[in-house]
Parts: sequence; C-alpha cells; structure tokens
Amino acid sequence: MDSNDILDLIRNIALFRKNYTTFIGKNLIDLEITNSEFSYLKEVINFNGIPQDELIRNLSIDKAAATRMAQSLEKKDLIKRVRNENNKRFFNVFLTKKGTEYIDITNKILTDFYNISFKNTNDNSFEELKHILKQINKDFI
Repeated sequence: MDSNDILDLIRNIALFRKNYTTFIGKNLIDLEITNSEFSYLKEVINFNGIPQDELIRNLSIDKAAATRMAQSLEKKDLIKRVRNENNKRFFNVFLTKKGTEYIDITNKILTDFYNISFKNTNDNSFEELKHILKQINKDFI
C-alpha cells in the first residue's frame, strides 16, 4: 500500500463521516437537537444509566463538551443526571420519559442511514469493514 492508497482511504472515511453528519443533521431539524446532542442521546439510549465518564470515553469528547451537551439535553427534558452513589463526583445519565420518546426516532434515523450507506454491500462486507476499522484504530486509543 502506498501513500496515495492511504490518502484515498482517509478521504473516503472523512467523506463517509461528512455524509453521516449531513444526513443526521437533516433528520434532526424538527427535533430541535444538534448532531452532538444526537450522539450523546443515542449513547444514553443504548446504555441507559451510563456513567458520564464512560459516555465521555465512548464518544471521545472532553468533559466540558459532555457537560454542555448534558445541560442542554437536561434543559430539553430528554435526560437526567443522577449522582453516582459509589462516587459522588460522578453522574449516571438516564433517559427521561420524554427522552424515551426519541428511541424509535433515533433508531429509524440510524437504520435509514445504514440502509442508504450499505445498500450495495452485504452484511459480511459491513462486518469486515467494522473489523478492519477497529483494527486500524486500536493502536491509537
């Protein structure tokens, strides 16, 4: 693999990310949440009660950004943060009743993106791509 191949791979990954961000943004217009808040919210949907420090690691964001997103989502009554009983310095993040209304919406947006993105591939190709990207990224984490 030469440097042009590597640059082409990087460009295609960046383009995929841009397409994802654009697609998600278009689908969030009526929901009044940002792309960043969507990422935070879908993590809470997948792991309701998640410790905020784990959420920060999963999303690869800094604490200040996580706090801003959490405060915004709390103000919109989509999540609530509860002090961790074992360590009062940390919060666990839960969906509110209103937040649970976003589960189906979030899943539909992600499914629609997946269906568009991978309509010309099979499930094995998708799994292989996930595996390859994990292998590439593991040395940088």
